[in-house]
Amino acid sequence: MISRQTIEKVSSVVADYSDETLEREFEELFGNHSEVCQFVMDLTAESRQQVQELVLFLTYMTYKAVVEEGGHFEPVTPEAITEAYRESEVWMENMSRIEESEIESVSFTDVGEEPHLLGFVVSEINEAIEDRMQPSEEEKGTMFLVMKTVITAMTRRSEQ
Repeated sequence: MISRQTIEKVSSVVADYSDETLEREFEELFGNHSEVCQFVMDLTAESRQQVQELVLFLTYMTYKAVVEEGGHFEPVTPEAITEAYRESEVWMENMSRIEESEIESVSFTDVGEEPHLLGFVVSEINEAIEDRMQPSEEEKGTMFLVMKTVITAMTRRSEQ
């Protein structure tokens, strides 16, 4: 499991990157993990550019956290992405059935395999909403589904 400390460290390091460094980092991500990036691009293709950019950035942050926590990992395969996507759809369906009054009783494990990364994603999406991004409900759902899939695929892959 990716720790909260790792996420905070990666966030701090990336915040200090120059535009050139960030561009090189994204080129590395796209070059070494093209299947994940293509998945993100495909699923956000009908969303506004701001939404697509946010999801790509969150994908990059997930990648950096996984590398920071456990070192290098091999690129995620299309099969692993498909499996993670199916699992994420089922997970989201199950989570959507939880009544608002039951939210507080959801356990740490119900949140998923990577609660700190998911928390980071939710926080960043909420921050974007507060910054006037104003995604539609469909875009919010897409962002979360894509990121749940990316997190599952990348973290599971790094454990193998």
